[in-house]
Amino acid sequence: MKIRYIILLLAVLGIGIFAVDKFLLQDSNDKISDQNFPKPSDFVQIKRDIQKGIYYDFDNLSKNYYMQPDFYPTYKLDSAHDYSRWGVHGYGAYPGEISYMIKNFKKDQFINIYTFVKAGDDIETFQGMKFDVEINNNNSELFDVIISPDTIMFSPTFPERTEYTVENRIYSWAYKLKITIVAKSDISPGMYNFKLKSIPPEENIQRSYYSDIQKINQKWYTCPENGKDNCDDNVVELRKKVYVNGGMFQADKFFDIIINVGE
Repeated sequence: MKIRYIILLLAVLGIGIFAVDKFLLQDSNDKISDQNFPKPSDFVQIKRDIQKGIYYDFDNLSKNYYMQPDFYPTYKLDSAHDYSRWGVHGYGAYPGEISYMIKNFKKDQFINIYTFVKAGDDIETFQGMKFDVEINNNNSELFDVIISPDTIMFSPTFPERTEYTVENRIYSWAYKLKITIVAKSDISPGMYNFKLKSIPPEENIQRSYYSDIQKINQKWYTCPENGKDNCDDNVVELRKKVYVNGGMFQADKFFDIIINVGE
C-alpha cells in the first residue's frame, strides 16, 4: 500500500559531488541538446521550478528533459577541454538530497523517490556501477529498499553525450533512478537517513559491459591544431572504448534521503 499522506519538505538541488579525475582536454565538441531528445518548449520553466523546489513530479519527467546537459546546474556550456588530461571517473546525482515528512508510516506502506544520476562532465570512459543504500543507526531491519535500475553503465560525456544501444541494452550518460522504501513494520516517530552509494557490479556484469563496449560505434576525436603541444593522437587513441569500475570510486556525498516520521 502506497503512503497517501506525504509532505515534501525539501528538495535540495545541489548536485552530488562530481569527483572528476580530469586527465584530458581547449575546444569543446559538446552538444547542448542531443538531437535524439528534442528539448521541450517548457524546458526552461520546468528547470527553473525544479531549482526552486516547487516541481518534483520526477516520475513523469521524460528523457527530453534530463537528457539535456543544461538540465543540470553544474553544466557550463562554454567550458573548455584541457587536452593534456584524461577524464576517467566522475558521477553525481541531481537533486543531491530530498527530505520528506511522513505521518504514520505503517507496515507494508512504501514511498517512491526519484533522482537523476549522471556521468561527470568531460568523462571519456564507460563507468559501470551498482547502487546500494546505507541506513543510519542500524535501522536496516526496519526497511526494504528497492533501487531501479540497480546496476548501470554510464556512457562518456566527451567527445559527445549520447545513448548507445547494444542488443536492446541501453547505455546512457544520464539515468532516472527510482528508490522504493518499504516499511517492514510500523515505523516509530523519528528521523531516518538513507545514503545512496556506488559499489562494483558483479564480475559477470562487468565482463558483459566490456564486451558491449567493443560493439559500439563510438564517435571519437583527434588532437586540435591549437592544442598539439598538450595532446598526442597516439595517446588519445588508447583512451577510446575504455571501461572502468565506477563503483571503486566513492563520492563523499552522492544522494541522501531524509525521512521524518511523525505520529
